[in-house]
Amino acid sequence: MSDAAQEFDGKVDPDRDVRLALSAVAAIQRLIDERNELRARLAVQERELTRLRRSLSNIRETYRRLTCDFVRQLQIIDGTIGDAREPTQSGKLATQRELQPPAAPPSSLGRVRPEE
Repeated sequence: MSDAAQEFDGKVDPDRDVRLALSAVAAIQRLIDERNELRARLAVQERELTRLRRSLSNIRETYRRLTCDFVRQLQIIDGTIGDAREPTQSGKLATQRELQPPAAPPSSLGRVRPEE
């Protein structure tokens, strides 16, 4: 007989009801344990995410400082080269490299430059 038919017959099986209640309690306990495990995993992942965000921020700051240092060094080099070229532009003999025409920019490769 099905459960519904058994209830209509008026027969109640107390052992079956106890087993059913114990199964329900066990299922609820498993769900609670799973929820607690998921909460613990979430807490660990949130701490890891916070740590990774700090690391990323440190890396970003390091690259920013490195870029600033490179820009400063390039400005120094540019100024030094400019200072070294000033005497040649004011009348001294120019080197062979200074006599060559400037190279075409990379965006104009393949195009023919008009002669001036």
